[in-house]
Amino acid sequence: MKREENTLKIEIQDKIKREFNLALIEIEGEEKELPILEFTSRIEMASADFAEAVEDCSVVADSCSFVSEPDKFMIQGKGSLNSFKSEFSSDEVNIQAQEATSKYSLEYLQKMIKATKIVDKTVINFSTDYPLKLEFNTPFIELNFILAPRVETED
Repeated sequence: MKREENTLKIEIQDKIKREFNLALIEIEGEEKELPILEFTSRIEMASADFAEAVEDCSVVADSCSFVSEPDKFMIQGKGSLNSFKSEFSSDEVNIQAQEATSKYSLEYLQKMIKATKIVDKTVINFSTDYPLKLEFNTPFIELNFILAPRVETED
């Protein structure tokens, strides 16, 4: 490997000689602190189940709603004619919640759930019409995403 001004050159010698020249990313921004948010619902569940429910929502809608009750958590999607609902009880997931409902864009959620591949458990924090915080933590990495709610107004 050789490094030339803002590029990384990688040569692989095998049956075929391969050469990659990759531009390095210059980071000029400053690190942002996470905002302090207060949530009424905290759900800890299997990452695979969470990812599957979000993907299932995308079949019928472009957004999904998270609904919590003290002993139940639901992920719902509703399109013009179709709908989807995945319901989890406190037997399947760890629920510390009050009643809350909030809707989020599936476009962004689908990108965020890619992190479920590196963790067994996902922590979902939300409140009614309030930002969502997804936590993907291992002993080696702490990855958090914050997503603004989709609030629809009637004209």
